[in-house]
Amino acid sequence: MKTTLFLLIFFSLFPSFSFGKNSKTSIEWKASPTATEYLVEIAGDLEFKNILLKEKTKEPKFVWKKVVAGKYFIHIA
Repeated sequence: MKTTLFLLIFFSLFPSFSFGKNSKTSIEWKASPTATEYLVEIAGDLEFKNILLKEKTKEPKFVWKKVVAGKYFIHIA
């Protein structure tokens, strides 16, 4: 619960990130003691109407490969 709350606060304050052409990035967060998996969603808009990636991971980290230049918004649940 604390991790989810932290991520919601963090990404509410800093909900977007940008990258250069054809780069990759790692996203990491503090593990929740009760979570068995996490859902990572990356969108091209703040309202998450244009979801570009939706993937589950068992680890509190995710590597997004082949990121093209642009501005993105992230949600982790």
